[in-house]
Amino acid sequence: MAGFLQWLASQRRDVLEGLNERIVELRKDFIDKAPHLHIATSLAQLLGRFEILLKFACDVGAIDSDVVNKLREKAHQALSKVGASSATRRSALRVSPKPIDSSAPAETSTAK
Repeated sequence: MAGFLQWLASQRRDVLEGLNERIVELRKDFIDKAPHLHIATSLAQLLGRFEILLKFACDVGAIDSDVVNKLREKAHQALSKVGASSATRRSALRVSPKPIDSSAPAETSTAK
């Protein structure tokens, strides 16, 4: 953890500026897969931050660029499925409101 924080502190400005730009790019990928813009944004933020972790791991020699690309692609696919799943779940939960029958007697509760 300390190593990551030292790495991040040494390039904080570049990482943060790059992250914001990357999130905008990634959000475009997720917009069609998610039912709402805020979900697409959340998915883009997750992947953008994961990419920072991958860059750190690559920079310190823990993984190579081939592994970075594979993990990035797997994460993108998984988050795309999450977006699609939330869209499916939301449409399954849509229920038409039951019309109110104003001619029916009002329900009363008799507490004892």
